[in-house]
Amino acid sequence: MLVVTNTVTTAQTLFHTLTQDAQAAAPGDPHAALLLHSRFKNRDRDTIEQTLLRRHPERAPAQDRLPAGLVIATQTVEVSLQLDLDRGAVENAPIEAVAQRAGRVNRRGLHPDGPVEFRVHAPESHRPYDKAAVQAAWDALTTLTADGTDTLSEQDIDRLLHLAYDTPWGKEWADLARAARDGFTTDFLTFTDPFHDRSEYAQRLSERFDTIEVLHHDDTREYQHHTTGPDADPLLASGFLIPLRYSQLATYNATYDQRLQIHLIDGEYDSHLGLRPPTPPETIL
Repeated sequence: MLVVTNTVTTAQTLFHTLTQDAQAAAPGDPHAALLLHSRFKNRDRDTIEQTLLRRHPERAPAQDRLPAGLVIATQTVEVSLQLDLDRGAVENAPIEAVAQRAGRVNRRGLHPDGPVEFRVHAPESHRPYDKAAVQAAWDALTTLTADGTDTLSEQDIDRLLHLAYDTPWGKEWADLARAARDGFTTDFLTFTDPFHDRSEYAQRLSERFDTIEVLHHDDTREYQHHTTGPDADPLLASGFLIPLRYSQLATYNATYDQRLQIHLIDGEYDSHLGLRPPTPPETIL
């Protein structure tokens, strides 16, 4: 079973709630329930992805049932991972995201039962997506089902994309996309000296794409060892980094370390759940 949510917090909550049920369905299997989202250390996320690929590969022709298991994920499951699960329940999102999520369920159409169940649920909030994009996807999906279509073939996906983008929101999105493309070209791709140090643009890029890699305070010593020690290994050092939205730095009490040239953050970290915001201090009256 694949469950895809739109936010890390929802994914973590569901994983905490459903793990025992998954373990009961696959007793003795340490990977009966797996969680994947962006807020893991790079090395932990790599381990989880490798486990997912081994446990839930694309179904082979004439292959019978796959092992029981639960995968809860966010948008991170939508690209690069060639997974194949038996059932899907996902939160509504922009239509191309819904299509990618559907592509991880009965991926090659080889399930012995034929078509399988794939449910799209309306989320409580549109975040982190644009509200109009999520609504356009919902309208497209409901139009498709109202017409009696109960599949998601490649032809159905093409129609969904057409329905979602042939709307006032879709036309506005196209205008904004062109403006963003042209603005990026002007701001970052018009320099004439290709070998000039442009590190001063790093912060602007992080702000523009709302993404940055940070380091948990607890990993400072090991990170320093791998970046500045006699046996420095930048690849091993990068394994401690956690992707975060730039706009969330304040949430995790981020401070910039000039020596290591990276933001250090607080928060609760677990290799199975990932990063969670720091616990607010108690108020004493």
